[in-house]
Amino acid sequence: MLIATNRKAILRKVLIYIAFIMIAVFLVKNDYALYEKPIGTIIEASTKQTNKNHKEEIEKKYEQNLKVKIRNTKDKGKIIKIKNDFSYSRFQCSEYKKGQDVFLHMTEGSVSKVSITQVKLDYVTVGLIIIFLMFLFALMNTTGILIMLSLVANSIVFVFGLKGFASGKNLMLLTIIMTLLFIICTIVILNGFSRKSIGTVLSSVLTVIIVAIIYAIAYMNSPKPSFEYIPYTIGFEDLETLYHASLVFGILGAVTDVAITINSATCEIINVSKKINLKKLISSIREIAYDIMGTMISVVFFSFICGEIPLYVLKMKNGFSFLEIMRNGEEFEIIRFLVGAIGIVMAIPVSAFVAVLVNLKKYKEIAVGTVKIDEENNRVDNKVDNKKTNQVDNTINHSKEEEK
Repeated sequence: MLIATNRKAILRKVLIYIAFIMIAVFLVKNDYALYEKPIGTIIEASTKQTNKNHKEEIEKKYEQNLKVKIRNTKDKGKIIKIKNDFSYSRFQCSEYKKGQDVFLHMTEGSVSKVSITQVKLDYVTVGLIIIFLMFLFALMNTTGILIMLSLVANSIVFVFGLKGFASGKNLMLLTIIMTLLFIICTIVILNGFSRKSIGTVLSSVLTVIIVAIIYAIAYMNSPKPSFEYIPYTIGFEDLETLYHASLVFGILGAVTDVAITINSATCEIINVSKKINLKKLISSIREIAYDIMGTMISVVFFSFICGEIPLYVLKMKNGFSFLEIMRNGEEFEIIRFLVGAIGIVMAIPVSAFVAVLVNLKKYKEIAVGTVKIDEENNRVDNKVDNKKTNQVDNTINHSKEEEK
């Protein structure tokens, strides 16, 4: 009976969540009046290929005739016609479909000169955010609130940092300040003020400093990469410094994650153990490192390298060899991956060392206890051995006396 009641309660909650998501998505999808930019809904779309007579190896190109109904502004309700060109690969162009909401650009406010800038996808974003929050609070309870506070704090730091970058302030100083704030906000909000938090913050900062020094030495003693190959760069920004800053920000998540895991594990081992020596402690940390290091490095690999796979395929289809792709711009992603992997590996010994230092008093107690216990065990063993030896000697002497 109790199980059936629980099932009904869970089913009721699930249905309420689904209904809430559907209502929220519907409201956001139809929030045209909240936008100043013109928005239209595609009510008709016809597509035809424009280069049928060309060879097969040439990419197919298409032309679309679209009918769009304007949903807001003073032209609300008007139906306009728009032409759209796109290629088979959809590279820097898009195919539009009936029912999609799109943002429009009107030249000089004229309805006769209209182009599509992008698809309206705010309802998808809102739906995913709501689903994320529901799962977060359902699984993590009050911890979910702390996770959200951490995300909000980091987002605020990120926004102010971007404004600083855009205004031309000292990029390296901003990078250092943002790095410290990211680490401190994440650790302190999630774990509070404790020895574990102090150890994690120190471990993360020290690891980032060590990795930055290693990268700086390698960078100064090797040919400089061609920063003009970085995608989406327009203007005369300091690309070199911006790239260095992106390297630091790119490794923060992985380094902090490893630092938290190793610090927590080391603190737990030291606090729970009644006796332990350095060799056993290192062995325990190494076993934990085996479990997390491979997966974390794989995550960094998929984040940095595999995100470029569509671009690699497109370039190879257009005659570029894999080596040419790696030489012309993709070395930046490889460097990001290598720096991230070095950060993960370095975070393990650094975090373990810092955790022992932070809990040095407790470690000394259990280490001294180990020595005392070992000495006592040796004394007991010696007493047992001496007793056994005496017993054997007595038995031999007794046998000899009987023979006589």
